[in-house]
Amino acid sequence: MRPHTPIVKLHETIPLPVAAIINCAVATVAGALRLAGPVEGKQVLVCGAGMLGMIACAMSKSLGAAGVSALDVDPARLDAAGDFGAGRTFVAAETLPQQIQDSFGNPAPFDLVIELSGSATAMENTLGLLGIGGIAVWVGATYPQPDLRLSGEKIIRNLLTIKGLHNYNQHALLAAVEFMERHHQDFPFESMVHDAFTLEQANEAF
Repeated sequence: MRPHTPIVKLHETIPLPVAAIINCAVATVAGALRLAGPVEGKQVLVCGAGMLGMIACAMSKSLGAAGVSALDVDPARLDAAGDFGAGRTFVAAETLPQQIQDSFGNPAPFDLVIELSGSATAMENTLGLLGIGGIAVWVGATYPQPDLRLSGEKIIRNLLTIKGLHNYNQHALLAAVEFMERHHQDFPFESMVHDAFTLEQANEAF
């Protein structure tokens, strides 16, 4: 371990497969929600229903969001998102604006978008689903991306905020541990963890 590396002692009740995802996936989502600010009473859209997306749904739900919605290209992932707190799910397609309108009666119903897919198209499209004063936290685009086409007028007139997060800090790690200590039994986190290695198989694991 490098000097000054933060270390957190886990409560022994946390299953090891669940503990394994804390210091990356859960801490990253905790960092995104730290940037988002208070979630209680807000409509949250989680874009990308992979592991981070499932965790984002669960954390948003536990923080008192008025509603949590999940967006993905894979219907099977969206089916699973309901187990992690997503009350509404939407398939990423050209019909998305109509899906949102039919469900909410409002073309821009969200207060917060957490973008985890890394898709340039998703970043462009979900920005338009934010209501006045909405916040978008972009996390997924950690690899080379095409340039985005955004409307400066819409960003300005709708008072939107865009924040980017790369990795997490010790505060997010602590928040992730505290979340799992309280909620690891409330959501099926172990179902997302597949395969395993013993400590003696560390080289093979890497």
